[in-house]
Amino acid sequence: MISSLRGILTEKHPDTAVIQAGSVDIDVFITLNTYESLPETGESCQLFTYLHVREDIISLYGFADPEEKNLFLKLISLNGIGPRNAQIMLSGIKPDEFRRCILSGDIKSLTRIPGVGEKKARRIIIELKEKLSEEELAEMTGSAPAGPMERRVEEALAGLETLGFR
Repeated sequence: MISSLRGILTEKHPDTAVIQAGSVDIDVFITLNTYESLPETGESCQLFTYLHVREDIISLYGFADPEEKNLFLKLISLNGIGPRNAQIMLSGIKPDEFRRCILSGDIKSLTRIPGVGEKKARRIIIELKEKLSEEELAEMTGSAPAGPMERRVEEALAGLETLGFR
């Protein structure tokens, strides 16, 4: 597995970039978010990558942000969403906005992404909500995940309320 790629950016296009790593030029599929954050050609850059291997093709997908890569990996783990589809989806929306849509169940915003209809948006929300970690959900809502002590306090307060105390 190739977890990241560092080298000189020799070409950049809205959906691909070419990075010279040593004496090898490597073609990498990228999202629009990554394209916007790439330096000018001739400068050094680093992309966090995912290597996709199929029987007929090997593709490398690159991301300027490791969080976008993690979201990409969660998307391709869903049934019916391949790497190209996930790349297109993440090109249509910023990763933070995408997470917010998942958390809030915002189907309307997801359907603005090319290739995502209402049915697919519903399925993505349902399946990704389950896959997002507690820390990611807490980060999106702005609160920290409850630790063991906080959970005990919450349970004790709930028990007291059940007994009639407020």
